[in-house]
Amino acid sequence: MLKNKLRAGGVHLLISATVVAVVVVLAWRVWYPGYLSIAAGMLTMIGILAAVDIVLGPVCTFIVYRPGKQSLRFDLAVIAGVQLLALAYGVHAIYVARPAYIVFAIDRFEVVSAAELEPRQLELASPEFRGLPRTGPLLVAARLPGDREERNALLLSETLYGAGLSQMPRYYVAYREERERGLAKSSSIDQLEKFNDATAIERALAGIGRPRDTLRYFPMTAKDRDLSVIVDARSGNVLGVVDLRPWG
Repeated sequence: MLKNKLRAGGVHLLISATVVAVVVVLAWRVWYPGYLSIAAGMLTMIGILAAVDIVLGPVCTFIVYRPGKQSLRFDLAVIAGVQLLALAYGVHAIYVARPAYIVFAIDRFEVVSAAELEPRQLELASPEFRGLPRTGPLLVAARLPGDREERNALLLSETLYGAGLSQMPRYYVAYREERERGLAKSSSIDQLEKFNDATAIERALAGIGRPRDTLRYFPMTAKDRDLSVIVDARSGNVLGVVDLRPWG
């Protein structure tokens, strides 16, 4: 009896783990590329999904499985149905929370999720920014409005509702239009030594493959962890996102 239960639970565990692994690869490769999987909260959501689909499902199968049991098929169907519903909900939550835009705003980059962008705000944007990217975040910049009253309204919106410049697609422009102006707000790579171990900095910059004196960096704020964006010191072109603390 125990051997049969263990075999059934093991098969269920293998199937569940395979399905979750496919979801992880899809989310990591498409919706949360690179370090965004850490910064934007994907690992937390995957952990919850795995706890339900990989742990609870097989445990339930182990409990109810008994060869010859009349209601066995029904019991297993119920467990599978609940698992599929949980999986669908988890994938939907991961998809909705995916980073839609990486927005350069004034002096930093911000990861803006699809859930943060209201449809009515998207309708006010330029045609190229009215949709929500489905295959990975797009790099853009947000330009402060020139009108003082509009700036005050923007500040009030951020204070009251938490919707600031980065969450207002109507202010989005191509990143290239703001990159040179933004360089004045960038920081020297040496500043990173105040917040990170020297070995970690060297390891991260090795992936960039450029001399330190040709680089600058900006902070990048995200849901779970802030990262650093490395840019070319002359052009402002983004060279990479590294897992280094941008501030204390």
